[in-house]
Amino acid sequence: EHQSEYIAPYAKRREWISGFSGSAGTAVITQEKAALWTDGRYHIQANAELTPRDEWVLMKEGLPGSPTLGQWLLSQCQTSDKIGFDARLLSQRQNSILQHELQPKELVLTPIKPNLIDQIRSDERPPLPLSTAFVHPIERSGVSSAEKIRAIREHLKTTGADLLVASALDEICWVLNVRGSDITNTPVIISYLIVTPNTAVWFVSDSQLSPEIHAHLKEGGVTTQPYEDFHSYLQNIEGQRALVNDLRCGASVYFALKQRGMDLVENDFITEQKSIKNNVELEGIKNCHKHDAVAVVSLLHWLENKLEKGEVVTEYDVAEKAEQLRSQQKDYVSLSFDTISGSGPNGAIIHYKPNKESAATVTKDKLFLLDSGGQYLGGTTDVTRTVHFGIPTEHEKLCNTLVLKGHINLATTIFPPGTTGIRLDSFARQALWKYGLDYRHGTGHGVGAFMNVHEGPHGLSYRETKKFPFKPGMTITIEPGYYEEGNFGIRIENLLIVKHVKTPFMFAGSPSLGFENITCIPIQTKLVDASLLEQSEIKWLNDHNQWCLDTLSPLIQSDDILQWLKNECLPI
Repeated sequence: EHQSEYIAPYAKRREWISGFSGSAGTAVITQEKAALWTDGRYHIQANAELTPRDEWVLMKEGLPGSPTLGQWLLSQCQTSDKIGFDARLLSQRQNSILQHELQPKELVLTPIKPNLIDQIRSDERPPLPLSTAFVHPIERSGVSSAEKIRAIREHLKTTGADLLVASALDEICWVLNVRGSDITNTPVIISYLIVTPNTAVWFVSDSQLSPEIHAHLKEGGVTTQPYEDFHSYLQNIEGQRALVNDLRCGASVYFALKQRGMDLVENDFITEQKSIKNNVELEGIKNCHKHDAVAVVSLLHWLENKLEKGEVVTEYDVAEKAEQLRSQQKDYVSLSFDTISGSGPNGAIIHYKPNKESAATVTKDKLFLLDSGGQYLGGTTDVTRTVHFGIPTEHEKLCNTLVLKGHINLATTIFPPGTTGIRLDSFARQALWKYGLDYRHGTGHGVGAFMNVHEGPHGLSYRETKKFPFKPGMTITIEPGYYEEGNFGIRIENLLIVKHVKTPFMFAGSPSLGFENITCIPIQTKLVDASLLEQSEIKWLNDHNQWCLDTLSPLIQSDDILQWLKNECLPI
Protein backbone atom coordinates (compact mmCIF):
# COMPACT_ATOMS: atom_id res chain seq x y z
CA GLU A 1 0.00 0.00 0.00
CA HIS A 2 2.86 2.38 0.69
CA GLN A 3 4.97 1.64 -2.43
CA SER A 4 7.63 0.09 -0.20
CA GLU A 5 10.50 -1.95 -1.59
CA TYR A 6 10.57 -4.18 1.47
CA ILE A 7 7.23 -5.16 2.98
CA ALA A 8 5.77 -6.87 6.03
CA PRO A 9 4.53 -10.50 5.74
CA TYR A 10 0.86 -9.44 5.61
CA ALA A 11 1.54 -7.57 2.34
CA LYS A 12 3.49 -10.29 0.50
CA ARG A 13 0.69 -11.03 -1.93
CA ARG A 14 2.77 -11.53 -5.08
CA GLU A 15 5.09 -13.94 -3.28
CA TRP A 16 2.12 -15.91 -1.95
CA ILE A 17 0.57 -16.40 -5.37
CA SER A 18 3.77 -16.87 -7.41
CA GLY A 19 6.55 -18.03 -5.08
CA PHE A 20 8.82 -15.17 -6.22
CA SER A 21 10.25 -13.34 -3.20
CA GLY A 22 12.27 -10.54 -4.85
CA SER A 23 11.72 -6.91 -3.88
CA ALA A 24 10.65 -5.83 -7.40
CA GLY A 25 8.13 -7.53 -9.65
CA THR A 26 4.59 -7.45 -11.01
CA ALA A 27 2.33 -10.48 -11.40
CA VAL A 28 -0.58 -10.62 -13.85
CA ILE A 29 -3.09 -13.47 -14.00
CA THR A 30 -5.64 -13.95 -16.78
CA GLN A 31 -8.11 -16.78 -17.34
CA GLU A 32 -5.50 -18.69 -19.35
CA LYS A 33 -2.06 -17.40 -18.32
CA ALA A 34 0.08 -16.11 -15.47
CA ALA A 35 3.06 -13.81 -16.09
CA LEU A 36 5.62 -12.07 -13.92
CA TRP A 37 7.81 -9.07 -14.77
CA THR A 38 11.05 -8.34 -12.91
CA ASP A 39 14.31 -6.54 -13.63
CA GLY A 40 17.83 -7.84 -14.24
CA ARG A 41 18.66 -8.20 -10.55
CA TYR A 42 16.14 -11.01 -10.26
CA HIS A 43 16.06 -12.88 -13.58
CA ILE A 44 17.91 -15.93 -12.23
CA GLN A 45 16.12 -15.86 -8.88
CA ALA A 46 12.66 -15.59 -10.40
CA ASN A 47 13.36 -18.47 -12.76
CA ALA A 48 14.21 -20.61 -9.73
CA GLU A 49 11.39 -19.46 -7.43
CA LEU A 50 8.27 -19.20 -9.61
CA THR A 51 5.85 -21.94 -8.55
CA PRO A 52 4.54 -23.94 -10.29
CA ARG A 53 7.24 -23.05 -12.83
CA ASP A 54 5.40 -24.37 -15.87
CA GLU A 55 2.39 -22.17 -15.08
CA TRP A 56 4.30 -18.87 -15.04
CA VAL A 57 5.74 -16.91 -17.94
CA LEU A 58 8.82 -14.96 -16.80
CA MET A 59 9.17 -11.55 -18.45
CA LYS A 60 12.78 -10.40 -18.16
CA GLU A 61 12.60 -6.61 -18.15
CA GLY A 62 15.31 -4.90 -20.14
CA LEU A 63 16.03 -7.81 -22.47
CA PRO A 64 15.24 -7.75 -26.21
CA GLY A 65 12.01 -9.51 -27.05
CA SER A 66 10.54 -9.11 -23.58
CA PRO A 67 7.26 -7.15 -23.85
CA THR A 68 6.28 -4.52 -21.32
CA LEU A 69 3.29 -5.17 -19.10
CA GLY A 70 1.13 -2.94 -21.30
CA GLN A 71 2.26 -4.57 -24.54
CA TRP A 72 1.52 -8.03 -23.19
CA LEU A 73 -1.94 -7.06 -21.96
CA LEU A 74 -2.74 -5.61 -25.39
CA SER A 75 -1.79 -8.94 -26.95
CA GLN A 76 -3.90 -10.96 -24.52
CA CYS A 77 -7.07 -8.88 -24.19
CA GLN A 78 -9.99 -7.94 -26.41
CA THR A 79 -11.04 -4.34 -27.05
CA SER A 80 -12.64 -2.68 -24.00
CA ASP A 81 -11.76 -5.57 -21.67
CA LYS A 82 -11.50 -4.68 -17.99
CA ILE A 83 -8.30 -5.32 -16.07
CA GLY A 84 -8.71 -5.56 -12.32
CA PHE A 85 -6.12 -4.16 -9.94
CA ASP A 86 -5.76 -3.03 -6.33
CA ALA A 87 -5.45 0.76 -6.50
CA ARG A 88 -3.55 0.81 -3.21
CA LEU A 89 -0.72 -1.30 -4.65
CA LEU A 90 -0.13 0.48 -7.96
CA SER A 91 1.51 3.89 -7.71
CA GLN A 92 -0.25 6.72 -9.48
CA ARG A 93 2.69 7.03 -11.89
CA GLN A 94 2.49 3.32 -12.75
CA ASN A 95 -1.26 3.66 -13.15
CA SER A 96 -0.90 6.64 -15.48
CA ILE A 97 1.76 4.97 -17.65
CA LEU A 98 -0.20 1.74 -17.91
CA GLN A 99 -3.45 3.55 -18.74
CA HIS A 100 -1.65 5.29 -21.60
CA GLU A 101 -0.18 2.02 -22.91
CA LEU A 102 -3.60 0.36 -22.93
CA GLN A 103 -5.33 3.07 -25.00
CA PRO A 104 -5.00 1.37 -28.43
CA LYS A 105 -7.56 -1.25 -27.34
CA GLU A 106 -9.38 1.00 -24.88
CA LEU A 107 -8.62 -1.47 -22.09
CA VAL A 108 -9.95 -0.27 -18.75
CA LEU A 109 -8.01 -0.52 -15.48
CA THR A 110 -10.69 -1.28 -12.90
CA PRO A 111 -10.02 -0.96 -9.14
CA ILE A 112 -11.11 -4.04 -7.19
CA LYS A 113 -11.93 -4.07 -3.47
CA PRO A 114 -11.18 -6.07 -1.41
CA ASN A 115 -7.91 -7.48 -2.71
CA LEU A 116 -8.49 -10.88 -4.34
CA ILE A 117 -5.34 -12.46 -2.89
CA ASP A 118 -6.38 -11.35 0.59
CA GLN A 119 -9.73 -13.06 0.09
CA ILE A 120 -8.09 -16.31 -1.00
CA ARG A 121 -5.67 -16.45 1.93
CA SER A 122 -7.90 -14.79 4.51
CA ASP A 123 -7.46 -17.56 7.08
CA GLU A 124 -3.67 -17.59 6.92
CA ARG A 125 -2.87 -13.93 6.24
CA PRO A 126 -0.51 -12.49 8.89
CA PRO A 127 -1.80 -9.48 10.85
CA LEU A 128 -0.70 -5.88 10.37
CA PRO A 129 2.53 -5.41 12.38
CA LEU A 130 2.25 -3.18 15.45
CA SER A 131 5.78 -2.40 16.62
CA THR A 132 6.28 0.34 19.19
CA ALA A 133 7.34 3.66 17.68
CA PHE A 134 10.30 5.48 19.22
CA VAL A 135 11.75 8.97 18.93
CA HIS A 136 14.69 9.64 16.62
CA PRO A 137 16.18 12.49 18.69
CA ILE A 138 17.45 15.77 17.33
CA GLU A 139 20.95 14.75 18.44
CA ARG A 140 20.81 12.26 15.57
CA SER A 141 18.33 13.88 13.17
CA GLY A 142 19.90 17.33 13.28
CA VAL A 143 16.55 19.04 12.62
CA SER A 144 13.38 18.93 14.72
CA SER A 145 10.10 17.56 13.42
CA ALA A 146 8.52 20.98 13.97
CA GLU A 147 11.11 22.56 11.65
CA LYS A 148 10.47 19.95 8.96
CA ILE A 149 6.72 20.52 9.14
CA ARG A 150 7.29 24.29 8.93
CA ALA A 151 9.34 23.73 5.77
CA ILE A 152 6.49 21.68 4.28
CA ARG A 153 4.05 24.49 5.07
CA GLU A 154 6.33 27.03 3.43
CA HIS A 155 6.37 24.77 0.40
CA LEU A 156 2.57 24.60 0.44
CA LYS A 157 2.49 28.38 0.41
CA THR A 158 5.01 28.57 -2.43
CA THR A 159 3.10 26.10 -4.57
CA GLY A 160 -0.35 27.43 -3.70
CA ALA A 161 -1.41 24.05 -2.31
CA ASP A 162 -3.79 23.33 0.56
CA LEU A 163 -2.35 20.04 1.72
CA LEU A 164 0.37 17.44 1.25
CA VAL A 165 -0.35 13.72 1.49
CA ALA A 166 2.52 11.36 2.33
CA SER A 167 2.14 7.60 2.13
CA ALA A 168 5.80 6.53 1.76
CA LEU A 169 6.82 5.18 5.16
CA ASP A 170 10.38 6.50 5.16
CA GLU A 171 9.16 10.00 4.26
CA ILE A 172 6.63 9.99 7.10
CA CYS A 173 9.11 8.75 9.70
CA TRP A 174 11.70 11.25 8.51
CA VAL A 175 9.29 14.19 8.85
CA LEU A 176 8.11 13.12 12.30
CA ASN A 177 11.55 12.03 13.59
CA VAL A 178 10.20 8.64 14.62
CA ARG A 179 11.36 5.11 13.89
CA GLY A 180 9.91 1.64 14.40
CA SER A 181 10.24 -1.96 13.25
CA ASP A 182 7.03 -2.74 11.35
CA ILE A 183 9.12 -4.01 8.43
CA THR A 184 12.13 -6.27 8.91
CA ASN A 185 15.44 -4.39 8.55
CA THR A 186 13.65 -1.11 7.79
CA PRO A 187 13.01 1.16 10.83
CA VAL A 188 9.54 2.43 9.88
CA ILE A 189 5.97 2.57 11.17
CA ILE A 190 3.14 1.69 8.76
CA SER A 191 1.11 4.89 8.58
CA TYR A 192 -0.03 7.91 6.54
CA LEU A 193 0.54 11.64 7.04
CA ILE A 194 -1.42 14.71 5.91
CA VAL A 195 0.01 18.20 6.41
CA THR A 196 -2.03 21.39 5.89
CA PRO A 197 -1.19 25.01 6.73
CA ASN A 198 -2.67 24.49 10.21
CA THR A 199 -2.66 20.76 10.93
CA ALA A 200 -0.47 17.69 10.73
CA VAL A 201 -2.37 14.41 11.12
CA TRP A 202 -0.58 11.07 11.52
CA PHE A 203 -2.71 8.03 10.72
CA VAL A 204 -1.26 5.27 12.90
CA SER A 205 -2.42 2.51 15.23
CA ASP A 206 -2.70 3.97 18.73
CA SER A 207 -1.27 0.82 20.30
CA GLN A 208 2.08 1.70 18.74
CA LEU A 209 2.35 5.03 20.55
CA SER A 210 4.04 5.37 23.94
CA PRO A 211 3.66 8.36 26.29
CA GLU A 212 7.09 9.51 25.07
CA ILE A 213 5.91 9.48 21.46
CA HIS A 214 2.70 11.33 22.35
CA ALA A 215 4.77 14.05 24.05
CA HIS A 216 7.12 14.21 21.08
CA LEU A 217 4.22 14.58 18.64
CA LYS A 218 2.64 17.28 20.76
CA GLU A 219 5.86 19.32 20.59
CA GLY A 220 5.63 19.22 16.80
CA GLY A 221 1.92 20.04 16.73
CA VAL A 222 1.03 16.61 15.34
CA THR A 223 -2.29 14.90 16.09
CA THR A 224 -3.16 11.26 15.43
CA GLN A 225 -6.03 9.35 13.86
CA PRO A 226 -6.48 5.56 13.54
CA TYR A 227 -4.60 4.05 10.61
CA GLU A 228 -7.73 2.40 9.25
CA ASP A 229 -9.54 5.77 9.10
CA PHE A 230 -7.19 7.25 6.48
CA HIS A 231 -9.24 6.52 3.35
CA SER A 232 -12.53 7.62 4.91
CA TYR A 233 -10.76 10.81 6.07
CA LEU A 234 -9.77 11.51 2.46
CA GLN A 235 -13.41 11.27 1.38
CA ASN A 236 -14.25 14.31 3.51
CA ILE A 237 -11.08 16.37 3.24
CA GLU A 238 -11.35 20.00 2.12
CA GLY A 239 -9.07 21.84 -0.27
CA GLN A 240 -8.52 22.90 -3.86
CA ARG A 241 -4.97 21.73 -4.48
CA ALA A 242 -2.97 18.80 -3.06
CA LEU A 243 0.68 17.81 -3.34
CA VAL A 244 1.37 14.10 -3.89
CA ASN A 245 4.44 12.13 -4.89
CA ASP A 246 2.93 10.14 -7.76
CA LEU A 247 5.79 7.62 -7.71
CA ARG A 248 5.33 6.85 -4.01
CA CYS A 249 1.59 7.38 -3.64
CA GLY A 250 -0.98 4.68 -4.33
CA ALA A 251 -3.47 5.34 -7.10
CA SER A 252 -6.23 4.94 -4.49
CA VAL A 253 -5.09 8.17 -2.80
CA TYR A 254 -5.06 9.93 -6.16
CA PHE A 255 -8.58 8.70 -6.96
CA ALA A 256 -9.94 9.80 -3.57
CA LEU A 257 -8.53 13.31 -3.88
CA LYS A 258 -9.77 13.61 -7.46
CA GLN A 259 -13.26 12.68 -6.30
CA ARG A 260 -13.05 15.66 -3.94
CA GLY A 261 -12.47 17.85 -7.00
CA MET A 262 -8.86 18.65 -6.15
CA ASP A 263 -6.11 19.71 -8.50
CA LEU A 264 -3.24 17.27 -7.86
CA VAL A 265 0.35 18.42 -8.22
CA GLU A 266 3.18 15.90 -8.58
CA ASN A 267 5.68 16.81 -5.90
CA ASP A 268 8.67 15.11 -4.28
CA PHE A 269 9.56 17.84 -1.78
CA ILE A 270 9.95 15.45 1.18
CA THR A 271 11.91 12.93 -0.88
CA GLU A 272 14.41 15.58 -1.93
CA GLN A 273 14.74 17.16 1.51
CA LYS A 274 15.31 13.75 3.10
CA SER A 275 17.98 12.82 0.57
CA ILE A 276 20.17 15.84 1.41
CA LYS A 277 21.76 14.94 4.73
CA ASN A 278 22.62 17.64 7.25
CA ASN A 279 25.95 17.72 9.07
CA VAL A 280 24.62 15.85 12.10
CA GLU A 281 23.29 13.05 9.90
CA LEU A 282 26.52 12.89 7.89
CA GLU A 283 28.59 12.60 11.05
CA GLY A 284 26.39 9.77 12.28
CA ILE A 285 26.63 7.99 8.94
CA LYS A 286 30.43 8.25 8.88
CA ASN A 287 30.74 6.96 12.44
CA CYS A 288 28.50 3.95 11.94
CA HIS A 289 30.46 3.02 8.82
CA LYS A 290 33.62 2.72 10.90
CA HIS A 291 31.99 0.33 13.36
CA ASP A 292 30.33 -1.58 10.56
CA ALA A 293 33.70 -1.99 8.86
CA VAL A 294 35.12 -3.55 12.02
CA ALA A 295 32.38 -6.18 11.82
CA VAL A 296 33.01 -6.93 8.14
CA VAL A 297 36.79 -7.09 8.53
CA SER A 298 36.34 -9.41 11.53
CA LEU A 299 34.02 -11.57 9.45
CA LEU A 300 36.43 -11.93 6.53
CA HIS A 301 39.26 -12.76 8.95
CA TRP A 302 37.06 -15.39 10.63
CA LEU A 303 36.05 -16.91 7.30
CA GLU A 304 39.60 -17.12 5.97
CA ASN A 305 40.76 -18.77 9.19
CA LYS A 306 37.98 -21.35 9.03
CA LEU A 307 38.83 -22.24 5.44
CA GLU A 308 42.56 -22.43 6.16
CA LYS A 309 41.79 -24.98 8.88
CA GLY A 310 39.72 -27.02 6.46
CA GLU A 311 36.47 -26.46 8.34
CA VAL A 312 33.14 -26.60 6.53
CA VAL A 313 31.46 -23.18 6.32
CA THR A 314 28.27 -22.58 4.35
CA GLU A 315 26.95 -19.35 2.86
CA TYR A 316 24.27 -19.43 5.57
CA ASP A 317 26.94 -19.71 8.29
CA VAL A 318 28.64 -16.60 6.91
CA ALA A 319 25.37 -14.64 6.89
CA GLU A 320 24.65 -15.68 10.49
CA LYS A 321 28.17 -14.72 11.58
CA ALA A 322 27.86 -11.36 9.82
CA GLU A 323 24.75 -10.56 11.83
CA GLN A 324 26.37 -11.72 15.07
CA LEU A 325 29.45 -9.52 14.55
CA ARG A 326 27.38 -6.49 13.58
CA SER A 327 25.20 -6.93 16.66
CA GLN A 328 28.31 -6.41 18.80
CA GLN A 329 28.92 -2.94 17.36
CA LYS A 330 27.97 0.35 18.98
CA ASP A 331 24.38 1.55 18.34
CA TYR A 332 23.49 -1.50 16.23
CA VAL A 333 19.76 -2.02 15.67
CA SER A 334 19.34 -4.61 12.89
CA LEU A 335 20.53 -5.61 9.46
CA SER A 336 19.62 -3.16 6.69
CA PHE A 337 18.68 -6.01 4.31
CA ASP A 338 19.05 -9.77 4.17
CA THR A 339 22.72 -10.60 3.76
CA ILE A 340 23.73 -11.66 0.25
CA SER A 341 26.31 -14.39 0.79
CA GLY A 342 27.08 -16.14 -2.49
CA SER A 343 29.81 -18.64 -3.27
CA GLY A 344 30.74 -19.41 -6.86
CA PRO A 345 27.65 -19.53 -9.10
CA ASN A 346 25.38 -18.20 -6.36
CA GLY A 347 27.30 -14.92 -6.52
CA ALA A 348 25.77 -14.43 -9.97
CA ILE A 349 22.29 -14.33 -8.41
CA ILE A 350 22.34 -10.61 -7.71
CA HIS A 351 20.03 -10.65 -4.66
CA TYR A 352 20.77 -14.20 -3.52
CA LYS A 353 19.70 -15.12 0.01
CA PRO A 354 21.08 -18.40 1.39
CA ASN A 355 18.88 -20.65 3.47
CA LYS A 356 20.09 -23.15 6.02
CA GLU A 357 18.96 -26.26 4.17
CA SER A 358 20.33 -25.57 0.71
CA ALA A 359 23.21 -23.12 1.24
CA ALA A 360 26.38 -23.97 -0.66
CA THR A 361 29.71 -24.54 1.05
CA VAL A 362 32.21 -21.69 0.78
CA THR A 363 35.43 -23.08 -0.67
CA LYS A 364 38.92 -21.79 -1.41
CA ASP A 365 38.65 -22.41 -5.14
CA LYS A 366 35.65 -20.16 -5.83
CA LEU A 367 34.93 -16.45 -5.73
CA PHE A 368 32.83 -15.36 -2.76
CA LEU A 369 30.52 -12.32 -2.90
CA LEU A 370 29.30 -10.66 0.30
CA ASP A 371 26.78 -7.81 0.10
CA SER A 372 25.61 -6.77 3.54
CA GLY A 373 24.68 -3.84 5.75
CA GLY A 374 23.36 -2.71 9.08
CA GLN A 375 20.94 -0.29 10.66
CA TYR A 376 22.53 1.81 13.40
CA LEU A 377 21.03 4.62 15.45
CA GLY A 378 23.33 6.99 13.58
CA GLY A 379 22.98 5.69 10.05
CA THR A 380 22.59 2.87 7.55
CA THR A 381 25.31 0.86 5.81
CA ASP A 382 25.54 -1.13 2.58
CA VAL A 383 28.80 -2.62 1.30
CA THR A 384 29.85 -5.36 -1.11
CA ARG A 385 33.19 -7.12 -1.34
CA THR A 386 34.21 -9.96 -3.63
CA VAL A 387 37.09 -12.11 -2.39
CA HIS A 388 38.98 -15.29 -3.21
CA PHE A 389 40.58 -17.43 -0.50
CA GLY A 390 42.73 -19.50 -2.85
CA ILE A 391 44.34 -18.75 -6.20
CA PRO A 392 41.99 -16.91 -8.59
CA THR A 393 42.06 -17.67 -12.30
CA GLU A 394 43.35 -15.10 -14.76
CA HIS A 395 39.80 -14.68 -16.07
CA GLU A 396 38.48 -13.97 -12.57
CA LYS A 397 41.24 -11.42 -12.00
CA LEU A 398 40.52 -9.79 -15.36
CA CYS A 399 36.80 -9.43 -14.65
CA ASN A 400 37.37 -8.18 -11.11
CA THR A 401 39.95 -5.65 -12.28
CA LEU A 402 37.59 -4.29 -14.93
CA VAL A 403 34.89 -3.86 -12.27
CA LEU A 404 37.43 -2.12 -10.02
CA LYS A 405 38.49 0.22 -12.84
CA GLY A 406 34.86 1.20 -13.34
CA HIS A 407 34.42 1.81 -9.64
CA ILE A 408 37.51 4.03 -9.49
CA ASN A 409 36.57 5.91 -12.66
CA LEU A 410 33.19 6.92 -11.26
CA ALA A 411 34.37 7.49 -7.68
CA THR A 412 36.98 10.00 -8.88
CA THR A 413 34.76 11.78 -11.40
CA ILE A 414 34.21 15.54 -11.08
CA PHE A 415 31.02 16.88 -12.63
CA PRO A 416 29.01 20.11 -12.88
CA PRO A 417 25.93 20.90 -10.78
CA GLY A 418 22.73 19.67 -12.37
CA THR A 419 24.29 16.35 -13.38
CA THR A 420 22.00 13.33 -13.07
CA GLY A 421 22.70 9.66 -12.48
CA ILE A 422 21.83 8.59 -16.00
CA ARG A 423 24.69 10.79 -17.26
CA LEU A 424 27.24 9.27 -14.85
CA ASP A 425 26.22 5.60 -14.94
CA SER A 426 28.34 4.77 -17.99
CA PHE A 427 31.53 5.94 -16.22
CA ALA A 428 31.39 2.71 -14.19
CA ARG A 429 30.79 0.52 -17.27
CA GLN A 430 33.39 1.80 -19.72
CA ALA A 431 36.16 -0.62 -18.73
CA LEU A 432 33.77 -3.56 -19.01
CA TRP A 433 32.36 -2.30 -22.31
CA LYS A 434 35.83 -2.33 -23.86
CA TYR A 435 35.84 -6.10 -23.32
CA GLY A 436 32.24 -6.58 -24.45
CA LEU A 437 30.99 -7.06 -20.87
CA ASP A 438 28.29 -5.35 -18.78
CA TYR A 439 25.89 -5.86 -15.86
CA ARG A 440 22.09 -5.76 -15.67
CA HIS A 441 21.50 -3.50 -12.69
CA GLY A 442 21.92 0.13 -11.76
CA THR A 443 25.29 1.35 -10.58
CA GLY A 444 24.18 3.01 -7.37
CA HIS A 445 21.44 4.25 -5.07
CA GLY A 446 21.00 6.64 -2.20
CA VAL A 447 21.10 5.33 1.38
CA GLY A 448 19.04 6.71 4.27
CA ALA A 449 20.14 7.97 7.68
CA PHE A 450 18.91 5.12 9.92
CA MET A 451 16.26 4.59 7.29
CA ASN A 452 15.76 2.73 3.98
CA VAL A 453 18.91 1.18 2.55
CA HIS A 454 17.66 2.14 -0.94
CA GLU A 455 16.70 5.80 -1.18
CA GLY A 456 15.84 8.25 -3.95
CA PRO A 457 15.13 10.44 -5.75
CA HIS A 458 18.66 10.29 -7.14
CA GLY A 459 20.55 7.22 -8.28
CA LEU A 460 23.07 5.90 -10.78
CA SER A 461 21.38 3.98 -13.57
CA TYR A 462 20.93 3.73 -17.32
CA ARG A 463 17.17 3.94 -16.75
CA GLU A 464 15.36 7.15 -17.66
CA THR A 465 13.91 7.36 -14.12
CA LYS A 466 17.20 8.54 -12.66
CA LYS A 467 16.91 12.16 -13.76
CA PHE A 468 17.19 13.88 -10.38
CA PRO A 469 20.43 15.90 -10.12
CA PHE A 470 23.05 15.22 -7.48
CA LYS A 471 23.36 17.76 -4.69
CA PRO A 472 25.89 18.17 -1.86
CA GLY A 473 24.93 16.08 1.18
CA MET A 474 23.37 13.24 -0.78
CA THR A 475 24.69 9.73 -0.22
CA ILE A 476 25.20 7.33 -3.11
CA THR A 477 26.57 3.83 -3.54
CA ILE A 478 28.90 2.99 -6.40
CA GLU A 479 28.58 -0.73 -7.12
CA PRO A 480 29.50 -1.93 -10.60
CA GLY A 481 29.62 -5.67 -11.10
CA TYR A 482 29.96 -8.54 -13.51
CA TYR A 483 28.10 -11.87 -13.41
CA GLU A 484 28.53 -15.18 -15.24
CA GLU A 485 25.52 -17.40 -14.68
CA GLY A 486 26.57 -20.79 -13.33
CA ASN A 487 30.09 -19.56 -12.59
CA PHE A 488 30.56 -16.48 -10.39
CA GLY A 489 29.51 -12.96 -9.49
CA ILE A 490 31.65 -9.88 -8.83
CA ARG A 491 30.60 -6.58 -7.27
CA ILE A 492 32.55 -3.81 -5.52
CA GLU A 493 30.37 -1.41 -3.54
CA ASN A 494 31.22 1.62 -1.42
CA LEU A 495 29.03 4.39 -0.02
CA LEU A 496 30.00 7.95 -0.91
CA ILE A 497 28.83 11.46 -0.10
CA VAL A 498 28.25 14.09 -2.78
CA LYS A 499 30.29 17.22 -2.03
CA HIS A 500 31.67 20.40 -3.56
CA VAL A 501 35.20 20.05 -4.94
CA LYS A 502 37.80 22.65 -5.81
CA THR A 503 38.71 23.07 -9.47
CA PRO A 504 40.97 25.61 -11.23
CA PHE A 505 37.93 27.35 -12.69
CA MET A 506 34.21 27.64 -11.95
CA PHE A 507 32.03 27.57 -15.04
CA ALA A 508 29.13 30.04 -14.65
CA GLY A 509 30.35 30.70 -11.11
CA SER A 510 29.15 27.32 -9.83
CA PRO A 511 31.46 24.97 -7.90
CA SER A 512 31.84 21.47 -9.27
CA LEU A 513 30.76 18.30 -7.49
CA GLY A 514 32.48 15.03 -6.66
CA PHE A 515 32.34 12.15 -4.22
CA GLU A 516 33.84 11.41 -0.80
CA ASN A 517 34.11 7.72 0.05
CA ILE A 518 33.15 6.68 3.60
CA THR A 519 33.29 2.87 3.33
CA CYS A 520 36.49 1.82 5.10
CA ILE A 521 36.80 -1.85 4.14
CA PRO A 522 39.83 -2.86 2.06
CA ILE A 523 39.52 -4.13 -1.50
CA GLN A 524 41.31 -7.46 -1.97
CA THR A 525 44.45 -6.95 -4.07
CA LYS A 526 44.90 -10.68 -4.76
CA LEU A 527 42.02 -10.38 -7.22
CA VAL A 528 43.58 -7.44 -9.08
CA ASP A 529 45.69 -7.64 -12.23
CA ALA A 530 47.92 -4.60 -11.69
CA SER A 531 49.08 -4.68 -15.32
CA LEU A 532 45.60 -3.51 -16.35
CA LEU A 533 45.64 -0.50 -14.02
CA GLU A 534 46.89 3.01 -14.71
CA GLN A 535 49.31 4.45 -12.17
CA SER A 536 46.56 6.75 -10.90
CA GLU A 537 44.33 3.71 -10.33
CA ILE A 538 47.06 1.85 -8.45
CA LYS A 539 47.54 4.94 -6.28
CA TRP A 540 43.80 5.12 -5.61
CA LEU A 541 43.67 1.46 -4.55
CA ASN A 542 46.74 1.72 -2.32
CA ASP A 543 45.52 4.98 -0.77
CA HIS A 544 42.07 3.48 -0.13
CA ASN A 545 43.45 0.41 1.62
CA GLN A 546 45.91 2.46 3.66
CA TRP A 547 43.09 4.77 4.76
CA CYS A 548 41.09 1.72 5.82
CA LEU A 549 44.02 0.52 7.92
CA ASP A 550 44.57 3.93 9.51
CA THR A 551 40.86 4.35 10.26
CA LEU A 552 40.18 0.90 11.68
CA SER A 553 43.39 0.16 13.58
CA PRO A 554 42.34 2.11 16.71
CA LEU A 555 38.98 0.30 16.76
CA ILE A 556 40.18 -3.31 16.42
CA GLN A 557 40.88 -5.07 19.71
CA SER A 558 42.23 -8.36 18.36
CA ASP A 559 45.92 -8.57 17.40
CA ASP A 560 45.15 -11.40 14.96
CA ILE A 561 42.48 -9.39 13.16
CA LEU A 562 44.71 -6.32 13.07
CA GLN A 563 47.56 -8.31 11.53
CA TRP A 564 45.17 -9.77 8.96
CA LEU A 565 44.01 -6.24 8.10
CA LYS A 566 47.60 -5.05 7.71
CA ASN A 567 48.29 -7.88 5.28
CA GLU A 568 45.15 -7.07 3.29
CA CYS A 569 46.16 -3.41 3.04
CA LEU A 570 49.70 -3.95 1.75
CA PRO A 571 50.27 -1.84 -1.38
CA ILE A 572 50.56 -3.38 -4.82
